[in-house]
Amino acid sequence: MNRQSFEAFQPLSAPSAAPTRPRDESAPPILAHYWHLLREHWKAVAIICALALLAGLVSVLVSTKLYTAETRVEITRPTDTVTQVEGVQGDDYLQNLEFYETQYALLEADSLALRVANALQLAQDDAFFEMHGVDPEARYAELPPLLKGSTTALAFRQELAAELLLERLRIRPVKGSALVDVLYSSPDPKFSARVANAWVEQFVEAGLARRFSSSERARSFLETRLAALKQRLEDSERQLVAYAGQTGIVPLAESKDSDGRTLAGRTVATADLEALNAALASATARRIEAEARYRQGDIAEAGSAESQALATLRREKALAEAHYAELMTKFEPGYPEAQATAQQVATLSRAIAREESRERSGAAAEYRAAAQQEAALKARVQGLKSQVTAERGDSIQYGIYQREVDTNRALYEALLQRYKELGVSDIDKSNVAVIDRAAIPRFPSSPRAPVNLGLSLLAGLAMAGGFIFLRTNLDRTLRDPAKVEELFGAPLLGAIPLAESDSPLEELADRKSAIHEAWLAMRSNLELLTGDGVPSSLLVTSTMPNEGKSHAAIAIARLLGESGRRVLLVDADMRNPSLGALLEHRQESGLSHVLAGQTRLGKLAEQVEGWPFALLGAGPPPPNAASLLLNGRLAEMLELARADYDHVVIDAPPVLGLADAPVLGKAVQAVVFVSEANRTHVSAIRQAVGRIRQAQGEIAGFAVTKLDRRNAQHGYGYGYGYGYGYGSEG
Repeated sequence: MNRQSFEAFQPLSAPSAAPTRPRDESAPPILAHYWHLLREHWKAVAIICALALLAGLVSVLVSTKLYTAETRVEITRPTDTVTQVEGVQGDDYLQNLEFYETQYALLEADSLALRVANALQLAQDDAFFEMHGVDPEARYAELPPLLKGSTTALAFRQELAAELLLERLRIRPVKGSALVDVLYSSPDPKFSARVANAWVEQFVEAGLARRFSSSERARSFLETRLAALKQRLEDSERQLVAYAGQTGIVPLAESKDSDGRTLAGRTVATADLEALNAALASATARRIEAEARYRQGDIAEAGSAESQALATLRREKALAEAHYAELMTKFEPGYPEAQATAQQVATLSRAIAREESRERSGAAAEYRAAAQQEAALKARVQGLKSQVTAERGDSIQYGIYQREVDTNRALYEALLQRYKELGVSDIDKSNVAVIDRAAIPRFPSSPRAPVNLGLSLLAGLAMAGGFIFLRTNLDRTLRDPAKVEELFGAPLLGAIPLAESDSPLEELADRKSAIHEAWLAMRSNLELLTGDGVPSSLLVTSTMPNEGKSHAAIAIARLLGESGRRVLLVDADMRNPSLGALLEHRQESGLSHVLAGQTRLGKLAEQVEGWPFALLGAGPPPPNAASLLLNGRLAEMLELARADYDHVVIDAPPVLGLADAPVLGKAVQAVVFVSEANRTHVSAIRQAVGRIRQAQGEIAGFAVTKLDRRNAQHGYGYGYGYGYGYGSEG
């Protein structure tokens, strides 16, 4: 097989015979990944956690014991009623939140701390400052001259005592309630209880002082406002009365609504107009009735004195006429009784006529009287209408004056009521109630050994996790063999585990060993590189020394020889040869003599006892190995080797720092790159691969060696056993 046929071949990526995983399954589960990281770095984790626990124990032993006293109080929200004006209060929740946040801030105020310090006379108590590890005289001496001139030593000690109190004070609201815990810690349990109780007492007194001061200010404010409102009320009432007198508005009665506003009532003019309208309506009705009787000529209605007399006359006339008619049936008109009856009828007729005439004269007089009364009432009503119309125009301004009077009166009465309440209010009643006074604590609150040690352990675990994270992410060595093709553009040919003993070649001879199985799988992958099988000339190199390339060259040559092929193993590392020592086969002459033209290949290649291949040693180290490789005899040697051997395996020097490997890589058909797991940096491997390719060398693939438990998380290392390394080799 020639070089051109090999270059036409596209290398396979991670053949199935190699102990690798498919790319989509190469990543282990996240928990397994963390578990393997922990197993890999368990010593570092144990040391970090032990140091953290030791630091926590030391802090517990050297820390000053503090005793915490706790006082529980209930703070209720008072109702602000300075003006009692509705509609100006905000949302209750927001007001409660604002109120309690204010109370918490007041409990931690500098002014309250100063009150407590003064009440307990801490400024004169040297033991207090000594307990807190503070020297007030030294602190005062450190003040700038300007501050010293404006602050006395006593005032400075008071302020310093207040600051020290605040440092040890904690306010802890009880969630969902109006309860608040006041806690104070110090090395002295009695002093802690004393301060906690004094703090609440001074808080109550400070609140009462603020309320008293607020009440005095409110009283003064209300007195000033009452005097001004009283004057305004009197002025507005005078304006109302004066305007009513000018316009003639005389209200008969006043009524007020539920808000105290005066409602518009009847005036004298409107009352007169209502009465005259009623009288006018009655007079008009009478005039119409009298006019109807007068126009129709009717007599008076039955029931009046005149109509009763007329009815009597008509009834008597009817009786006389009936009697006369009865007499005519029996007698002649000249009959005396008949004549007397006729005369009676005539007399009654004349009387009826006179009565009817008299009644007609009365109806006319009644009609005229009703008409005159109606006309007089109409005139008066018309005059009152004009007056009421003018009065309505004036009532607008009258209403304005009236509303101003009502407003001033309402404000005056409200402020007067509040002023009276201030006189009888319980100013000395506090809205803070002590629920539980602080008792002298029996046990220290800190340091707490279990808590401190637990926190130290958590901190140690966190630091250990950070250490593992940084080390893992900063580690740029080759750990996952499956990423070889992704990183370097060449397939993975073999993944070789770390030897269990110091003699990997002995394990290679054991057909049941993990190393033998791994190299056997790699030989199978080499068989798949080309259509003709394993390339006839192979170069084995690495990035740096001691990555296992010499063992790799021996393993490849052995497995190829065991398959019945003729194999020549060449030690091309003329600067630091190692194959002779590893195989315990010494040669005085070697490759350097062949390349120098001093002898031929066939005279120097020797079969190694116990190994299925021939060996060409490196020979004496030349002055310049690179120039010796470039003289053209290397290609001639490889051409001659093809006649006697099926495969030539060359153990080349490392790539970085030397020019030998790129020259050798150009002369062979394929280069097998050996990289030690967990040691060689990816950037160095990439640089070495670039040098081989720049020299037109064809990289067939990678063999990753010395895989151990650190690579188990990537699917490598299981079942291989774990050893201690190869020892020193090329």
